[in-house]
Amino acid sequence: VADSAVADEAEKPASATIVSLAILFVDRILDFWPTFAPFKGWFMTSHMVTWLNVFRSPVPYGKMAEDFLFLFGLNATFILVGCTIFLRRDLKS
Repeated sequence: VADSAVADEAEKPASATIVSLAILFVDRILDFWPTFAPFKGWFMTSHMVTWLNVFRSPVPYGKMAEDFLFLFGLNATFILVGCTIFLRRDLKS
C-alpha cells in the first residue's frame, strides 16, 4: 500500500508536465491547420511569438501589449485552475 502511495505522488509532477506539453502541442498543431485559420487569434502559440515584433521597424507596441495581455490572462486562468485542483486534492487527503 505504501509503495502505491509513493508511486501516485511521483506521477503527479510527471502528469502535470505531460498535460502542459500536450496542450502546447495540440495548440501548435491546430494553429498550423488551415481549417482553423479563422480561430488563429484564439491560439496561445500565435501570441507567444510576439517578442519577434521587437525587430520590426516601427515596433507595434499596441499589438505586443494585446498579445501580452492575452498571455497574462491565460497564465492567470491556468494558475487558478491549477490552484483549485491542488487545493481540492490536498483537502481530500
